Amino acid sequence: MTGTVTAPDGARELLVPANAVFAPVHRSRCRYVVLRGSAGSGKSADTAQSYILRLLAEPGRNLLCVRKIDDANRSSTFSELVSAITRIGVSRYFDTTHSPLSITCRKNGNTVLFRGLLDERQREKLKSITFPHGKLTDIWIEEATELEEADLDMLDDRLRGELPEGLFYQIKLTFNPVSINHWLKRRFFDTRDPSVFTHQSTYLDNRFLDPDFHARMERRRVQDPDGYRVYGLGEWGLSGGQYFSEWRDALHVVEPFPIPDGWRRYVSFDYGLDMLAAYLFAVDPAGRAYAVRELYRSDLIISDAAHALRERLLDGGVYQIFAPPDLWNRRQDTGLSAAELFAQYGVPLTRADNDRVSGWLNLREWLKPVRDEFGRETPSLRIFSNCENLIRTLPALRRDAKNPSDVSDTPHELTHAPDALRYFLAGRPCPAALPAPEAERLYRNRFADSKTRF
Repeated sequence: MTGTVTAPDGARELLVPANAVFAPVHRSRCRYVVLRGSAGSGKSADTAQSYILRLLAEPGRNLLCVRKIDDANRSSTFSELVSAITRIGVSRYFDTTHSPLSITCRKNGNTVLFRGLLDERQREKLKSITFPHGKLTDIWIEEATELEEADLDMLDDRLRGELPEGLFYQIKLTFNPVSINHWLKRRFFDTRDPSVFTHQSTYLDNRFLDPDFHARMERRRVQDPDGYRVYGLGEWGLSGGQYFSEWRDALHVVEPFPIPDGWRRYVSFDYGLDMLAAYLFAVDPAGRAYAVRELYRSDLIISDAAHALRERLLDGGVYQIFAPPDLWNRRQDTGLSAAELFAQYGVPLTRADNDRVSGWLNLREWLKPVRDEFGRETPSLRIFSNCENLIRTLPALRRDAKNPSDVSDTPHELTHAPDALRYFLAGRPCPAALPAPEAERLYRNRFADSKTRF
């Protein structure tokens, strides 16, 4: 991809080479632009280049570059911006100083300052930062995993007040996703927010890399698979051993789409007073499964849980509803099982297989990419992006230290959604094979004869 920008004096156009993968980033006007990527993906170089072009083209913009340690800017953000100025060929439009670090556009006075957040003194200095011309409009946080969430909140507070027409506030965060438990993932990736634009890139997207770097990454892929997932593929890392190493956001998470009438639908859930984690699944004619919709709520008694299931997941009819076997244990107060109570409230259940180890291994097989009918490598299981808690917890599961074949139950909150998924897959869901009316008939019959299945 090559872009063109008119030079500040209007005498010529600047031809600006760029990696096509970052085109959506360049278009975003979201307040938060969060770029996670592998080593060598080009995210920092592209960020620096886009800022130089923005500073040239938009009078009234000023940029603050932040690292946890102030002097780390010298070899990162400052160096990247100076390199971008040289690469684009606009050195005559910028003044740079090395002590203190700063960059100023000669044509419009737009300025870049560099700061750290290591101690309270540096934080206090940031609260009173000013620019010769205009307001602070842009913040670039490089190696954002170094910062605490409170650091971001303090920086975010600096972007306030009315701006001239055409200008907008924006914070860009660039980082390698070293930990799946980092606050960055919770804040920007686990829930949807229209003010947030997230982006993932890898070294494979960078057409400017040399062959030696590709060879080095290939060696890492073989010698250090876990490190390669983070630093080669830009996937979230996990200390202590990630159980589902097959997980890839780009492969397993898809945007919602209308489910065809003929696809067989299932519901599966894990239930306790601490959490109801339930999912609507659909299976296509090729046997691929999709987690379509999520219900994730705590502190629900059985009648409320049944009502929520009917309202949220059973509105279109399902073929089967899987639940954990302990719901069939008889309660001392009533002599009835939870499964019988659910049936009385209009939610007849099928007892799921609860062999944990074989269930997790089965789930790994569903996550593993296989060659489809079009010759593409695709997994047998995909998850709609609106199933946020399943997407959050499934890749965060660790191996159990005492039994590596099982997942760790600590923290317990992480297992509810994956357990619901495990119950569904253990039920051997069948591909869509029946016309929609026939599927509806079977569903109605399951409600009608629910009492005979306990």
